[in-house]
Formats: sequence, structure tokens, C-alpha cells
Amino acid sequence: MTAATLIDVLRGAVAAAPDRAAFIVLDARAEEAERITYEELDARASVVAAELRRRTRRGDHVAILVPPGLEFLVAFFGCLYAGAAAVPVAPALFPGDVARLGGVLSDSGAALVLTTEALHGMTMRLAEMAGPSEVRALASVTPIHLEGLPKDAHEPDEPAPAAPDELAFLQYTSGSVGTPKGVRVTHAQVVANQRAIAEGFGHEDPSAITIASWLPLHHDMGLGTVLQTIWLATSCYLISPLDFLQRPLVWLTAISRHRVTTTGGPNFAYELCTRRITPAQRAGLDLSSWRLAYNGAEPVRAEVLDRFASTFAECGFRPETFYPCYGLAEAVLFVAGGDVGAPARRLCVDRDAVERGEVLLAAEGRTLVSCGRPRGDDRVVIVDPDTGVPTPPGRVGEIWISGPSVAGGYLGRPQETDEVFGGGFLRTGDLGFVHEGELFVTGRRKDMIIVRGKNHYAEDIERTVEGASDAVRPGCITAFAVDEEGGGGDGERLVVVAEIKAAHVDALDGQAVASAIRDAITARHRLMLHDAVLVAPGAVPKTSSGKVRRSACRALLLQGQLSPLWRGDSALRTGQVPPS
Repeated sequence: MTAATLIDVLRGAVAAAPDRAAFIVLDARAEEAERITYEELDARASVVAAELRRRTRRGDHVAILVPPGLEFLVAFFGCLYAGAAAVPVAPALFPGDVARLGGVLSDSGAALVLTTEALHGMTMRLAEMAGPSEVRALASVTPIHLEGLPKDAHEPDEPAPAAPDELAFLQYTSGSVGTPKGVRVTHAQVVANQRAIAEGFGHEDPSAITIASWLPLHHDMGLGTVLQTIWLATSCYLISPLDFLQRPLVWLTAISRHRVTTTGGPNFAYELCTRRITPAQRAGLDLSSWRLAYNGAEPVRAEVLDRFASTFAECGFRPETFYPCYGLAEAVLFVAGGDVGAPARRLCVDRDAVERGEVLLAAEGRTLVSCGRPRGDDRVVIVDPDTGVPTPPGRVGEIWISGPSVAGGYLGRPQETDEVFGGGFLRTGDLGFVHEGELFVTGRRKDMIIVRGKNHYAEDIERTVEGASDAVRPGCITAFAVDEEGGGGDGERLVVVAEIKAAHVDALDGQAVASAIRDAITARHRLMLHDAVLVAPGAVPKTSSGKVRRSACRALLLQGQLSPLWRGDSALRTGQVPPS
């Protein structure tokens, strides 16, 4: 496609297929609830744009706070049509969410928020429960209720033309590490990334592609999925994220019933389906149409892929359908991916060597899954994060990226922009290596736990805890380090926070579970567990895409806000440290 801006992309889809269903919203049973054609999306976006032109100046930032569905798409393209920069924000579900929402609204400088009357009212009620400062933060932004606007206009205005280097939207980072920041994404950057996605996903024939997504639309992966739909001028089935979390069967039913070819999510989505979908429910599924199951969580877990493929083989799912890939909001979304239809390459490496920064192949150890190779015109290099010098082959380093998809930095944060984006490369904070041209991600630099001078990946420890006791909820564990007094810095000690399955809460034997966790960590990692904190389901903070927020969990623990069901006693704080 020859398009310079997202406006060109949508207008091109309208010209090519005006009557095609662009997006079909499904209910909790994967049955159609509503739909919108490309022509209708164009018309409704034009109405929103007309209202915004009356109330904003070109380049103003406009927040989008709507439930997942058609209203989001109308609001998003209404902003672009008006020459405003869209700021997708996550709806608050609990009083604790309101502070983050208010922080994003304040940081973005948005004077208006496109929302619905019901969601705005609920948000304000949550703010009142949270406190006066949260109420003030939300009240400072003027709402425009989408249901109060007409569905169409008799003579809609033409979209305001945009330059390729003009700001299209602010993509706020998920907050899995540090404070959420507004990533500045231009039209040219997102167009380059959509072109790379189409290339990497093998979307040569749009007529053969049907997409589905349950991912939150304010999140980079969810937004990127719907933009790829418009890039191809095809159709996408939208599922509410809450419906998926409550009943993951809805996702696979949608694939089966509507013959979806392209859909995916992070590791936890596949694990949730494996755990929660029963044999009787599997009997009614036909997943043979599924051509590309992208997995964008880093690092991709081999055992998750294997469990899913084995469980759903009877439904026609093929292991080569998996498409592990790598990306991040600071590069718009997508950076690297494999070859469609080919099994992802795996390497078994020596665990201790990788933690030292060396890549040594081993018969037994840690299995890593390739994220493929860079796509589009982006370039990936592996660099020593301390010196900025590219690492030699066989060494782990920080993943640095340059190219047309790299975003323009963080809004209003010149120092962090210079630190992360300066010098012509995006410093991702992710650790990995390249082997025979393919990228392998090993973890995040900031999630590295250093005890007695030795590096340990938090995810490795969490995986060990996951298998230590049947009472522990998979995917709901965080591992991090504190000092003995509860601070941070020198003398780090290992702490694990683990959610307990609901069925085990009432009869929880905390001592037994913690001892099992301690023994597993000692045997696998030669580490002494300093503290085990067992919490209720839902207590471990996560991003909207389902990744655990280790730094946020650590902060909650140190502030005394986790309310544990059980916390480690002196048996977990003393004893002989195993040899390292």
C-alpha cells in the first residue's frame, strides 16, 4: 500500500471496500452484537472531527476514554481527521486505577476527553472513592459524550490533511517497568510499522485474511491489530477483554465460528485457554483456519506453546501456527518476527552461563524461543549496555533498535528521551542475543535480580515458583529483590509474591506452600528465599496486556499495601545460604 498517513490508510480502505464490514463486535458467546462498515466508520469519524474542530486547535491532544468496541475506533479516527493527536487511555475498573488514569490525562496535556456518558459517570464515582486529588485530575478535562453526537452528517467535511511527520497519537507505555510515559508516534512511524507487520505476517493477499482481537484497544498490541485490519481493508472480530478474561472460550469460539486466520496475544492468553477450557468445550472447536497465532510477550515461553499446541491439537491447531515475535511501544509495536508456517527455532542454553551473559548451547538447561529477525527497514544490534559497544557473537547484551518505526521519544521528558532514544538508537532495556541471524530475548535488564554478585532472571524464578505448589496461580507471581531492611540497593535479598488459587484460599497452609517455594528455588537456582508473600487472587498488579508489574508489586509490598494471606516467618529469613 502506498500511504503516507493513517488518514490515507482509512480513506484507501473506504475507496477499496466501502460496504465491507470493517469491525464486528462479538458478545460473550462470540455472537455478533454490532458491526460497522468502512464507509460508516469514515462518516462517523467525520462527525467527531467536526465537533473537535470547533473546540480544539490543530495539534491539540485529545484523550479517548471509551469501552472497547466501535466507539473507540470512531473516536480515534475522529481525532486524526480533525488534526488532533489521539491519546488512548485505559478505563478505570477500580478506585486504585484512577490515579494512573488521572496521571496520564495530566501528563498528556489533554484538554478534552472523548468518552461515553455511562463510562464517564462511573469513572467519576471511582474517583470520589479514591480521593479529592483524583476527582480534581479528572474534572480538569472536559468530556465530550460520543452518544450525544449525530451518527452521520449530511455533508461531512473532508479530513484535515496531515503531514507524515505529524504526531498521530501518544501511546502510553504499559507501566510494567517504571512510570507510564507517553510515546510520541508520528503518522510515518506507524505507517512504516504497519507495512512491516504486513510483511512479517505474510499478509500478501488481504482477501484471505480475517482478524480477531480481544486485546485492549488502548494498548499497543490491540491498537496495532485494528490498524492492520484497516491497512488490509479486511474484517476484524472484536471481543471485550473482560469477556476473554472471564471466559477465554469466547476467543477460540470466535476463531472457530468465523474462520479467523490471524489473532494472538501474550503468553498468558494461551496459558489461560489451556487451563480453563474443558475437554467438552474443546470438542466443539475447529481451529483449522488459524494461520498465524502471534505471541508478543518477551521472552516467549516454550512450555506455554507446547501445552497449548498439545491441548488443542484435537481441534485442528497446528504447532507451526505459532508466530513468536518481539516489539515494544517505543518502536510503535512490531520489531521482529519469524517465517509464517515454519516452526519457531529453539535453543537450549546453559542457564548459569546466560545469567553471566554467555550463550552456551547445552543438552539440558533453559529453552529459548526465537523471535525471528527484524522486519521492514528496522535494524537490531546487541550492545553492552554499560559501554555502548556491540557485543561479540555468543554474548548477551541489550537490544538496541534503529529505523523508521522507532518513535520520536517521550512527551515532556527530554532527559529520558535522550537516555532511551539518543544517539540514533532506541535502547530497549531488554536483554538478548542474535544467533544465526535470529533474535532471542532473555529478559529485561531492570528485572535482573543480583544476589551476591550473581545475576538471576526474575522470570526464571517465577517459573520455578509456578511449579512448586498446586496452590499457586500460574502467571500471577512476581520475584524481585530488596535489602534486609526492606529498602533496595546493596545487600539484596530475594522476595517472591505469589497469588493463591481461589479454591485454596480458605484452607491455605501458608507454611507448606512457602516451604515448597523455598525448596524449589534453592534446588533450581541455589538461592535462599528471604521472604514469601502469599496473596489473594488479583492482588498482583498487571499491565493491561497481562504482564506482571514487578516494580509496582515491589512498591506495594514496601508500602504495606498488599494485605497478604500469609507472609514468610523466620524460617524463610535465616539458615545456611546455599553455595553459588
